[in-house]
Amino acid sequence: MKPNRVPLSIEQFISSGDHLSLSYLLEEVPDAQEIRSTFEEIGIERLKPVSEFFHGRISLTTLRLVRCVIVAEAAA
Repeated sequence: MKPNRVPLSIEQFISSGDHLSLSYLLEEVPDAQEIRSTFEEIGIERLKPVSEFFHGRISLTTLRLVRCVIVAEAAA
C-alpha cells in the first residue's frame, strides 16, 4: 500500500463504525495543532479549503491524517 493511501484506509475504517486511538500519529507532525485548529474553524468535510488556507504548504496526505485523528476522537 502506498503511504498516501493509508489515511484513506483509516477513513474507511472509521466510517464503518470502528473506533481507533490515533492521536499518536500526530506526534511527528510539526503543524498538527495549527492544522487541527484550522479544521475546527473551517470544518472537516473538505480538504481543499484547509489546503488553500495553508497555501498548499501542507500536503493533502498530512491534512487527511489530521482529519482522521479528529474524526476518530469524535467517534470515541
